[in-house]
Amino acid sequence: MSIATVGQAKYEYQDLVCLEFILRFLSTGVICFIEPTGGEDATFQITFEGIRFNIELQVKGARSKAAAVDLPILAEYLAHFPAHRSSEFLLERLSADAHRVVVLVCAQRAKDDCADFTMLKDWNGEFHKPNSISSETTTKLLEAISVAKCDGVKGSRQRVLREKAVREFASSASTTSVRRSLERLILLDQWAEREVRSSLEHLIRAQGGIAGDMVGDVLSRLLRCLVSRKALDVDVVPEIRRILSDAKSPSIAPRDYVHRGQEQVWRDTLAEERVLLLSGPPRCGKSEAACWTAAQLENLGFSSKRTSSIEHAERILLDEGSGAAVIVLDDPLGAMHKDDVTVLRTLRHLEELVRNVPANRRLVVAQSQEPLLAATRMQRLTDVKIAGHTCRDLGIFKIEFLLDVWKSCAAMYRVSAKLATLVSDGLRAGKFTFAPGVLSHIAANCDELEDPASAADIERLAQQSAVQFGVTLAANQASEGLIAALAIGTSEIDAISERELAYILGEGGKLRKPDKLMSFVGYGGETEKPVLPDYESCPSLPSGAKGELVKLDRHRVISRSGDRGVLFSHPFYRAAARSVVERSTASQREELLNAVRRGLFSLSAPASAAVARNLPWLYRELGSAIDIREDLVQEAKDGLDSYFLTTRDLCYRFLVHLAHEFPKMYGEQLPSWVESARYIDIVGLAWQGKFAFVPVGMMLSGLELFLEGHRVPLEKDVAQTVSSMEVGDELPDMRSATELLRFYRGHPERLNSKILSRLLSYDAGVVRAEAADLWLRLDRAHDEVLLGRLARDAHPLVAARACRSSLEAWHRYSDERKAQVLGLLNGYVLQPETAAVVLDEALRFFNDDEQAKPKPWHAYQELVPSALRAFPVGFRLSAERLYSSARQALKRMPCEQAQSLAGAWVEWLERQLNSGELPDDYALGVWDGVAAAANFAAEKRLELLDRILSFPATGYALVFMADVVDEWPSLSFEERRSVLAVLSSDRADVAWLRAAAVTRREVPAEVQQVVLGAEDALSWAPDRLIKHIPDRLLVACTFLHCGSPQPLWYLGKHHRSEVWAEVVSHIARRPDHALFEACFVEVVHGSEEVRLNAVAAELATSYALNAFKIMVDRKVGVTGEWHRQAIDTFLQAADPTTLADMQAHMVAKAPVVLDHLSDIADWTSHRPTQQVLLSAFPDDMSLLTGLRRLGDDHGGELGPDEVPTVLELLRDKSPKLHQTYGRVQDVLKSAGARKSVVDEVDAKRRAAVRAKYAAIKSMRLVDTRGLMGWVGPGSR
Repeated sequence: MSIATVGQAKYEYQDLVCLEFILRFLSTGVICFIEPTGGEDATFQITFEGIRFNIELQVKGARSKAAAVDLPILAEYLAHFPAHRSSEFLLERLSADAHRVVVLVCAQRAKDDCADFTMLKDWNGEFHKPNSISSETTTKLLEAISVAKCDGVKGSRQRVLREKAVREFASSASTTSVRRSLERLILLDQWAEREVRSSLEHLIRAQGGIAGDMVGDVLSRLLRCLVSRKALDVDVVPEIRRILSDAKSPSIAPRDYVHRGQEQVWRDTLAEERVLLLSGPPRCGKSEAACWTAAQLENLGFSSKRTSSIEHAERILLDEGSGAAVIVLDDPLGAMHKDDVTVLRTLRHLEELVRNVPANRRLVVAQSQEPLLAATRMQRLTDVKIAGHTCRDLGIFKIEFLLDVWKSCAAMYRVSAKLATLVSDGLRAGKFTFAPGVLSHIAANCDELEDPASAADIERLAQQSAVQFGVTLAANQASEGLIAALAIGTSEIDAISERELAYILGEGGKLRKPDKLMSFVGYGGETEKPVLPDYESCPSLPSGAKGELVKLDRHRVISRSGDRGVLFSHPFYRAAARSVVERSTASQREELLNAVRRGLFSLSAPASAAVARNLPWLYRELGSAIDIREDLVQEAKDGLDSYFLTTRDLCYRFLVHLAHEFPKMYGEQLPSWVESARYIDIVGLAWQGKFAFVPVGMMLSGLELFLEGHRVPLEKDVAQTVSSMEVGDELPDMRSATELLRFYRGHPERLNSKILSRLLSYDAGVVRAEAADLWLRLDRAHDEVLLGRLARDAHPLVAARACRSSLEAWHRYSDERKAQVLGLLNGYVLQPETAAVVLDEALRFFNDDEQAKPKPWHAYQELVPSALRAFPVGFRLSAERLYSSARQALKRMPCEQAQSLAGAWVEWLERQLNSGELPDDYALGVWDGVAAAANFAAEKRLELLDRILSFPATGYALVFMADVVDEWPSLSFEERRSVLAVLSSDRADVAWLRAAAVTRREVPAEVQQVVLGAEDALSWAPDRLIKHIPDRLLVACTFLHCGSPQPLWYLGKHHRSEVWAEVVSHIARRPDHALFEACFVEVVHGSEEVRLNAVAAELATSYALNAFKIMVDRKVGVTGEWHRQAIDTFLQAADPTTLADMQAHMVAKAPVVLDHLSDIADWTSHRPTQQVLLSAFPDDMSLLTGLRRLGDDHGGELGPDEVPTVLELLRDKSPKLHQTYGRVQDVLKSAGARKSVVDEVDAKRRAAVRAKYAAIKSMRLVDTRGLMGWVGPGSR
């Protein structure tokens, strides 16, 4: 072991002992200096029995050179001198000062010759008994001191002087005097480092209010504080006290709690069953009783939390950290869950939670009786059981208890003696039967009663509802605004600071929402680190609101939660404040919405989260009353882009709940909400210290994001976080957690179940999702509880990452593990949002050609059918991925599974049809998949064929028919007969199905016979075929082949037949045919140039002008496709009058067809027409010519001196083509023009682009042709 290591270990032991002594004597008013000048390792000033003593502490660790402490070693310790001095060594100081004590702490054993000096390790300041140190021992010690080696370089002057001083003291000191001094020498031996640490942890816990999972962190901070004050000669104790004070969690114990006499029974129940259920009517004191009971565990090292969210409680209770915790779950079935379905779901969740409370956790539930009785359908609370646990009814009061409550409240609120007596007498006589909360309300608002008050007055105040009390609270404009802001900006668990309260009230400047888009710079670009913005000015409460807040505090309507801010002290007061908001009128609508917006987009995560939690209440109670429902929905949608992860998740939950409750109003928007919650990654987070935020609308470096995405921290950098999680300390901050997750990305095998459990306890879904991803990358076992937690996590990001990771790791899984993970994934399928996410991820995975490992088709066959059946309407499904993966899967699947997949696919299509959707040809390609299946029962195949061909919608049946005809050789006799029967049917849209059948690349003779009346009809000449086919069928075939109008192109069954290409080309030569224009447009856009040129040559002599205009009109909005030869054919064959008309038409369309004057040469080589077109752009011509000449004059090299000339060329000109401005921009840039000059030209270029596309929109031809006989989606 190196010297450095030995030294470091020695000092760590020394620091631990010094800190232990500080905490040991903390209650005595101790003062402590660490390594003071002229002293030992530490000097303490402590009062014993009224006398102030100086204690000098010297610590000798296990790595000291002595194996055990005997008298010679003890003599060396006592012969220790202050630094740089040769006088006043330790024993000398002890002998000279009767109020000095020396304590030697040794990790080694003390030998028998030192036994007189030893004390027990729990020494508390007492001295050795008089005469307990023998004269013989004293003499031997002095002899040992006279020959003791002193510190210093051997032979140095200092060491010589020191050893001389020691010898002189030993020879001259009185044995009797030294003997009395040695009664103040305390030797504590055999004190191992682990024992010191254990004692320290016990002393920290004994401070009270410090959670067990915080002890390790507090110890580390105390040690750092102690080390930082070495040799500074300053008292370290005040800072030690501050650290301990800061570490104490605010107790959830209620103020002035009055005992009922049942508290010990509750405590025993909680200790034995880990769960305590309290219920009763409103204002019976449930919350106070629950909090008091839970607070009794705080001094035992339990951390305490209060929440109304079962999800939040579950994450704390199931966190595998070793720290003990007690949760008060307050009103989980309360007002936020009014609909029966949600209440029952919450009750089931509560039952599951109650059944699974770990050994080191406790759960106290305080639930109002009304929703509990309604949900359990019981008449009495005593009959209610939750997972086998009985509810205790707090609605039965003893008179003595109520009298004690009233006495306490009367004293707290300084109730007059007359009123106090009147209420007390009424309670004794049974005249008043007020609940504890009512008594508190009477006392707090006694100033509303007349003096003297009557019993009737008291009854009236007692029966005052929350709404009536809200009226009292909002007595003036300042108080009304403040109460409303508190109601909006706080929740059951979220306090609000005065700064954010002021911001909600309108202070601090204008509201600024985050930009919705994230900006990036190119790789290598430089940008500053994202920083959370600040308010325009620091919000501060107006004096009126400040005064009202003080009043609320004085009346205990609000309570202060440490540094977090203020919140309502009781649900009754929160209900009263909410009633103030609920009375808002239409004239207050904007004021209310402004408060919601400012709170939701404040720069405080807790305040923002509180408003997000309150959105359901605001929507329910105020949505229709003052018409703000859609405004609240819009704010929640904007909240999906909040800086804060918790706000995003809460807004998402609110919106999803609305989509479930009102599917017709919000169902269509649900997919976009799910997508917004799905795509976020720890790499994309920004940081302010240890605080995470999403850098919405901020400039980010693409290079930095790339590097961050591949950065894996070193093990030493995350070791403290791992240790903290392993020992069960409080959850590390988000930054530490994300660093740990980055480490596990590179080392997933190092992630264990305990740390996963802790990571799943974070509120941020992005952390849980990353943890799930990493856990499922490897084959694991014995993690059923963790998989259950993942299955209950409804965050779409968690489901997405879990699905992708498990499929990627499938080849590593054992058969047992595969079954477990399939259970997890199929659990996600039960919820529509996560079903959509899981199916999308699965389809992405099975279509990813970069996957090196064989794809787990077994997982596909077990997962995809159920996900397809659950896939919600309105969500976007990648039909191409479904088509591709299903075809591959069906080739591999056993018969039963193949039939299940095909059936699920058809069921999904039926739901799409019922919702009025028309999917594309990939989505409708189910028969292609069935045809590819290796195993499919013949009768089931026939059933499925009949099922799809009987779809009543034309778009569906058309695609099915086309696909079935394409697979004709593989059809059985029965299947062919079924197809022909449909083609022979009289369904209203049969013409379209027949068109689908006969426009295939290969059309069976049987089909031609049934549809066209001849087995070889498609071999006839186009003219004969056109004459033979009924008009309605000819129109359907022509439109379907051309893919126009929509949805025919969208359905993907166009341009499959060369026969129909010839038919279309033939009609395109006949201007007198009803389908001429449709066919000519098809030849222009859908045929080869050779065919178009041939058609143009024929039409140029008979129908030139109309055909030419069709070509030019169809060029509007089309990139490329100039068709110059066909255009030239028309121009060259035209007479002068027709030519002029053609040129005029080209000039009219040129501004929206051309980007640059050079495009004219692509459009036509006809020189006269080129000149006409050029003359239509005089400013463009003049400007470009001037730039060319300027460049020629300067040898192609322009500099800053030529910039004014360029600008002069542009002055008073209005080019029509945006690329003309682009050319000017390029010239200015190369000449070194100022950025502002270039930007000004760029603004004109962009304006020209906008003008062009506006003109294109107005000129673009709208296809108004109908689809005769079309049924269902896609009809016109």
